[in-house]
Amino acid sequence: MSRSRRLVIALLVPLLLLGSYLYLKKQTVTQEAPGEAEQYDLISRAAEDLERIEVLRADGSSLVLLKEEERWVLPVPWKDELDQSRLDLVIRISSMLSADRRLENPAIGLEDFGLKPPQAVVTLAFRGGERSVFELGYPTPSGKQRYIRPEGSEAVYTIDTSRVAQFFLNQQDFRNTMIPTVNAEELRYLFFRRKGEIIELVPVETLESEPLSSIFTSLVMIRPRGPRGIDAHELEQLMEKLPRELKIQDFVEEKPEDLGLYGLDSPSYELQLRDRERSLSFIVGTRDSIGNYYVRFGEEERVVTLAESDLAVLQMDSFLLMDKFPLIISIDKIDAFTVVHENETFSARIERNSSPDSDEPQVRYILEGKEIDEKAFKKLYQKLVGIIGDAPNRGELPTARPEFGITYRLKDDPQGEASVWFKPVDKDFYAAFTDQDKSLFLVASRQIKGAAELLHKMTGE
Repeated sequence: MSRSRRLVIALLVPLLLLGSYLYLKKQTVTQEAPGEAEQYDLISRAAEDLERIEVLRADGSSLVLLKEEERWVLPVPWKDELDQSRLDLVIRISSMLSADRRLENPAIGLEDFGLKPPQAVVTLAFRGGERSVFELGYPTPSGKQRYIRPEGSEAVYTIDTSRVAQFFLNQQDFRNTMIPTVNAEELRYLFFRRKGEIIELVPVETLESEPLSSIFTSLVMIRPRGPRGIDAHELEQLMEKLPRELKIQDFVEEKPEDLGLYGLDSPSYELQLRDRERSLSFIVGTRDSIGNYYVRFGEEERVVTLAESDLAVLQMDSFLLMDKFPLIISIDKIDAFTVVHENETFSARIERNSSPDSDEPQVRYILEGKEIDEKAFKKLYQKLVGIIGDAPNRGELPTARPEFGITYRLKDDPQGEASVWFKPVDKDFYAAFTDQDKSLFLVASRQIKGAAELLHKMTGE
């Protein structure tokens, strides 16, 4: 082949491809939306004039929206659960429908537009008995528009799919899927059950008597051990995992006959929360095929699903929530204490004597029979009551004798005492006991060593 011939072919091929592209593009535009781009008002009424929407679809499904006493509803038993904001939006859109193209005497048949039979027949009933009926066909090739034909019209129009999407919704799409939770900052009650484990928090003022151990928060733990104070920071972090609203993923069954199908006959979790104004209660069962959890709210019969991400609050730990002090007693509640370290015993007392010159008593701080500075005495006391649990005791009950112990004598009850003892578990930890056979915490050896060293230093032994 000559060089000039190859050059001609090289120039012709791009021109032929360009011509083919322009031809196909013209054919596509002609089939999809011939005619001039313009605005065609199909429905233009005030939203308040609309009284009923009825949709019959090719697959046999239907949708009916009714106005009852100026409120839009569906003929369903769960009218109180309708998403009114979504309903109002649908009504506003449906009362004003504008097409963007008009196809006069379309070359292809109505069946090619999905209009014979139509994919949906929509009837809008207005105040005064007026009705508007139109048919909806297939989406256009681009997917951005849908064919539409008013009843009795020979013309076919195209309309933006977003303007008619509501006519392909089902009843459940109008159901409110958002469940409000509680105000975490005003939490007044928490009950949590997980496979036999129970955590319960109540307002401190509901306790029948004031706890011996100091409480620094408005809530107090009464189960699994209590009454005990709450770690406010841990509770705040836990409640941050609870969304302001829980989103229902699916409405599974309205009146289930067998809760065992969903693991709700013996739920994995139960949670009750209450703030000053509202409450939230639900049980959680097994997962569905896509990983969501079956849930039942309060006294409701229905079963729904929630996403795992909405249930992160269920991964709570009683050890993290409770304060970690084995025994913390305000210095104002005691008048003496004794510390035992190995084979040595140390005693301290607080003498409060009334003064004729002041409403406040004169206070003397005595350690091992010697009066010491108030600041030094309180530093020692803070070191002792400030011993804190480093880890939960999962069952360590050592039989060794305690190596360190503190016994407090209560000011208002001369015969009353409260003690905490520390038994070695290994070289790193002690088990803290406040009762003869109960130990909630493991305490790092360094804490016991630090308290003992300060005590010996202050007594000169």
